[in-house]
Amino acid sequence: MSVYLIIFAVILKFGAVFAAMPDPIVGGVLAITIGMVSAVGLSTLQHVDMNSPRNLFIVGFSFLMGLSLPEYLAANPDIIQTGLPTLDQILTVLLRTSMFLGGLIGFILDNTIPGTPDERGLKRMQHVSSSCTSDDDGMNEEMKAEVTRLVNGCYNMPFGMSYIRKWTWTKYIPFSPTFLGFNLTCKRKYKFWKRLSNAAETQV
Repeated sequence: MSVYLIIFAVILKFGAVFAAMPDPIVGGVLAITIGMVSAVGLSTLQHVDMNSPRNLFIVGFSFLMGLSLPEYLAANPDIIQTGLPTLDQILTVLLRTSMFLGGLIGFILDNTIPGTPDERGLKRMQHVSSSCTSDDDGMNEEMKAEVTRLVNGCYNMPFGMSYIRKWTWTKYIPFSPTFLGFNLTCKRKYKFWKRLSNAAETQV
């Protein structure tokens, strides 16, 4: 969408069409777009236990800081004084971005406040992942390889993929087409919590 907007800005004919649109139409399109983006973001909480006070605090505090702190910085633009003008500008831009600030606070709180796998949604995500894996068991290896190739091809860049595949360090960058995922230690911790929960259910 950003590329389309850049092209429309360069080609004056398209720019004139957008400039001729009434403000209510532009506002309606933006309202629908932003609403859909917000709803998709909230849909990631479907596997999390929202009856838990821990999760309610994390979500509520992240929303509050993501909405209030940028407004505070907008009203007080000179509040950040580190002595380095470049660093001041970087911090100001980051802290005035609501999505970045709310996401960062939620990420930090979710990984620092203790919680069970059920509260964090890890157990449900593991169940969804295992069910998807079991659905693929009926496929032969050639079909799986073809599906994987087609799916991965959707993320390829229009040019320069030969260089990206040549550089081995690109597989560690999450937004790279060659990203293979991280082998995190939290998987071992999750197995430990899973054994504890299974033992508790057995005792009950």
